[in-house]
Amino acid sequence: MDNVLYNQELQLSRFGEYLLKQKMVQEGHERYYVYWVRKFLARRIEVPIPSLGDRITGYLEELQASPNLDHPS
Repeated sequence: MDNVLYNQELQLSRFGEYLLKQKMVQEGHERYYVYWVRKFLARRIEVPIPSLGDRITGYLEELQASPNLDHPS
């Protein structure tokens, strides 16, 4: 695996652990949060690069408009 992808996966794994340790999510649901962050990071970035806030807002709007949204139950 490419070093950049390995580092990204490592950070996502640490993010999941952080969510559990800080009791921010119910145990077993951390994988969903990591999944949605992974999907956000995989999105194409426009040029010029919008602010992080604008990117997050756009992502949330896409999710809300999606009729087949998978989410934790």
